[in-house]
Amino acid sequence: MDDYIYRIDTAVKLKKIQDSLFRAKRWENRNGIDYPHKLLKDRYAELAPAEGVYLMCFYSSQQKAEISLKNDFSYFGDCQISRCRKKAVLDAGFSESWDDGFPVGEAYLFWCQEVLNQSNTKFSSTGISLEHIETMRQGEWISLIDYLKNNSPSVNTTLESFSPPKDISGIQSKKAWWKFWS
Repeated sequence: MDDYIYRIDTAVKLKKIQDSLFRAKRWENRNGIDYPHKLLKDRYAELAPAEGVYLMCFYSSQQKAEISLKNDFSYFGDCQISRCRKKAVLDAGFSESWDDGFPVGEAYLFWCQEVLNQSNTKFSSTGISLEHIETMRQGEWISLIDYLKNNSPSVNTTLESFSPPKDISGIQSKKAWWKFWS
């Protein structure tokens, strides 16, 4: 059984990762902007004002990701299929469900809920270690870290192993990592 799950990201967005975590995007239930996932709408309705819901989606198979890359992502330019083991996502603290934007069994929706602070207004504080993610490059799986370091001069070459402090709520950085995704 293939315990890998697959996702598609634009190369531009992958290149903006600034630390050792692949983080989930905040979902805000904005009509017309955020897909109206029923599960997330229900969670969102119960949220305290100081909390956020974050999601990331993965295809259940490489074949489904390859079909989507060809049919749905071709107009986005350079896109990459990445994979990781589903266990890595669950171990990072994400909850699992089927993505209701697809037929059951085709795509997963992983989500988490966090108390909002300065560091997670757009992306979650928790994430999947880049060490667990591989990217397809010229027909071969390579580590996402190697892809980010070696793909081109425009790719972030300052990636280093990073262990966030236990309590990051009081730390202010000069440039927050999520600003690179905007």
